Amino acid sequence: PWDSLESLVTSLEGEDKGVFLDLLRGLLCWLPEERLAAAQAYRHAWLRGGGAE
Repeated sequence: PWDSLESLVTSLEGEDKGVFLDLLRGLLCWLPEERLAAAQAYRHAWLRGGGAE
């Protein structure tokens, strides 16, 4: 299923793409207990630095 998500993100490459996809996967988890909480998402590398650190 993640291959589909990766194919949708075409404007990023390399590590930036990986960090962004990591955030999306965390936000889109079906089970709430596996999903990123708001505070976790806020501290995610993508939102803190705009991409890979």
